[in-house]
Amino acid sequence: MFALFDGLIILGYIAALGLSLTLIVRLVRRDKDLEPEFDGFYFLRWSFGCAILGQTGLIVLLCIIFWNRQALAVGFTALLGFPGWFVASGGMQQGFFRRYNRIVNIIRRLELLGPAERIALLESLPPKILAQLPGDYRIVSWEENKR
Repeated sequence: MFALFDGLIILGYIAALGLSLTLIVRLVRRDKDLEPEFDGFYFLRWSFGCAILGQTGLIVLLCIIFWNRQALAVGFTALLGFPGWFVASGGMQQGFFRRYNRIVNIIRRLELLGPAERIALLESLPPKILAQLPGDYRIVSWEENKR
């Protein structure tokens, strides 16, 4: 009975952690969507910090639940706590990068940029993303290049 309840508490915490990390990715990316350059260190700090806090909370939760069964607490901590940090921070980094490279955000950035910056941004885009842009945004006129 207690093992099932303990397992449900741990699964609930992991689900709540995943949901909160997803919401943090959505909230934090709003500030940086329109910047012409991906600020990797800004997102890296957010993802590492949130992953460390979340996994520290999981480790504390596991130690509280299994305080009288020390070997089990250490095993669960090693199994879930430490690798989960890499999974959480990697998932958040991927979420930030995917949101930054959404076509809508790329179009908004292109509209805000000058001609030289627009050319640089278009040249830095992967061909798969560049092919998804509407034709008006892919073409840079000769007049824009001369300025």
